[in-house]
Amino acid sequence: MMKGHLMCYGIDAVSVPAGRRLEFNTAMVHFFLIKNGIDMFAFPTPATAT
Repeated sequence: MMKGHLMCYGIDAVSVPAGRRLEFNTAMVHFFLIKNGIDMFAFPTPATAT
C-alpha cells in the first residue's frame, strides 16, 4: 500500500533488501503507531551511510 501511495505522487516504489526487511517492518509498525514518518525518510539511505 505504501508503494502504491508513493507511486501516485510520482515517487519510485521502495525496494527493501532482504537483509533489512525486519528493520523496515519494525520501522513501519512504529510509523503507523505514532503517525510520524520522519524516521521513514532516513530508511532508504544505506545502513553503511550512518
